[in-house]
Amino acid sequence: MNRAFVIDLGGSQVTGLVATSEDRLRVEALASLPSEGVWRGNITSPDAASAVLRRVMADLQVKGSGTLGPAVVSISGAHLEVLNGQGMKLIVPRARHITNQDVMEVVNHSRAILLPPDREQIHVVPRAFRIDGEPGFMRPTGHPGSKIEAETFIVTGKKDAVETLQRVVVSSGGTVDQIIHAGLAAGLGVLKSQEIDQGALVVDIGYGTTDVGLFFAGSIAFAASIPVGGGHVTSDIAELLKTSVEDAEQLKIDSGSASPRAVPESDSVQVCQLGQPLTRPMHRRVLAEIIESRLREILLLAKAAIDKTGLNTRVTLVVLTGNGAKIPNTDRLAAEVWPDHRIRVEFPAKGTAVALGLARYALQSQEEMAPAAPSAETLVGRVRSLFSGLGKN
Repeated sequence: MNRAFVIDLGGSQVTGLVATSEDRLRVEALASLPSEGVWRGNITSPDAASAVLRRVMADLQVKGSGTLGPAVVSISGAHLEVLNGQGMKLIVPRARHITNQDVMEVVNHSRAILLPPDREQIHVVPRAFRIDGEPGFMRPTGHPGSKIEAETFIVTGKKDAVETLQRVVVSSGGTVDQIIHAGLAAGLGVLKSQEIDQGALVVDIGYGTTDVGLFFAGSIAFAASIPVGGGHVTSDIAELLKTSVEDAEQLKIDSGSASPRAVPESDSVQVCQLGQPLTRPMHRRVLAEIIESRLREILLLAKAAIDKTGLNTRVTLVVLTGNGAKIPNTDRLAAEVWPDHRIRVEFPAKGTAVALGLARYALQSQEEMAPAAPSAETLVGRVRSLFSGLGKN
């Protein structure tokens, strides 16, 4: 039985999850605490972040998880960039069956990309393979051929951000196995295999960032991390209604709407303004207008990121997740931004979309292929066939 330990170090919550897999994924233990020292995907206070993560890991162990083992950890932030890689390897002798080692070598060849000294490759995901010029192979191992080519999805990030994330995990008593883009993980957490085939965009609206992942033809094609999230909605409410951040967050949760038109004109909310001893009534539509303005900006930024790639025509479905998507009528607003797409809002029953996706990534990796020796500098050098076998919820 395969087992995975994953960490989602988010802006609002730190989530640790242990999952196992036999016929299907099963969450064995889950722990979550309010996040500290993380904002917009950046670790602003490693000590504070480590303290929270240490408590999350201790909670998992109390819940019977025992030794946690190396962790698969999410990474977010505007410093992340994605690249398309191309690799090629001649098969010698000609027409012999392709091995796992051949696959690892052609994927590693695709990673031969020159980067600035302050950046490093974080992980690489095979998207598709060609054998003797014939496309469409997701699992080339075992096929005869004279030449294998690979198309890969490569994530890069700032070295100092990656190193800080590793230090937080290590100082909390853990070790890092792999670091995975949160946009990729979120997609694996909420999409079924046929949706990955047909074309889907996942928009994970977190507290400080919004992570997007675009999937089609059975794999990931693009991911981005936008430095605006649900926390900015809260800040807007606090500033415009002259209330505390805590009260603004509660107003957002209890009375928020992403569509002013869906709020009856007669509805009101009680607002406790700073420096005032008593609450005062305010039209709920005003609150909804504040929320709509910022959420629309977030969704338009996500759309713009996809439009720049030229891959927007490959998408037929938009899936919203993350705490920011829990605001009522966020799907209605998304339908205005993507009028020709199906819109779905989805939240895993246990954990976050990112945590569940990390677990699926880790467990599928264990099933598909043994890892190659990782690079000491990047913790990558692993070849994965991720997307087959997903959607078995």
